[in-house]
Amino acid sequence: MYLNFVSLVIAVLCLIYVVEPKKSYHIPSIEANWFKANEFCNSLGMRLAVIKSKEENDAIGEFVRTTDKFSEINCSFWIGATDLAKEGLFIWTPTGERLTWTNWRRGEPNDESGEEDCLQLAYIPSLEYNWNWNDNSCSGQSFHFICESSDTNCVTQF
Repeated sequence: MYLNFVSLVIAVLCLIYVVEPKKSYHIPSIEANWFKANEFCNSLGMRLAVIKSKEENDAIGEFVRTTDKFSEINCSFWIGATDLAKEGLFIWTPTGERLTWTNWRRGEPNDESGEEDCLQLAYIPSLEYNWNWNDNSCSGQSFHFICESSDTNCVTQF
């Protein structure tokens, strides 16, 4: 009975933790296309950033402002969503989940020239990007990128 109670407590704590994981972010010193950015984050044991709320979007913007990758004029970063599998249906690749909250810039996503399938987070005040999202060419552009780690080690051994 005690073991069942402990297992239940662990399961509930892990469920709460997975729903609200503590994230940490890292911006590597290199620029890359979306595919290489995804590979690089994975090689670090991280993933391209997943943004599910205004609070997370704002937190990432504040984080970027503290780094040497921030520019008051123009800064863009790859994050972890794409519609490569089905045009117009953006998915967070690290989780396989559909986007439930978005921060697209007005007129986006537009799949310009039929070649924009990966999500760019941009701060470009002159173009009215204020940490807004844009779909961009996955392989045609190189940007810095935001890797994240989630401390969600809730796997228990049987």
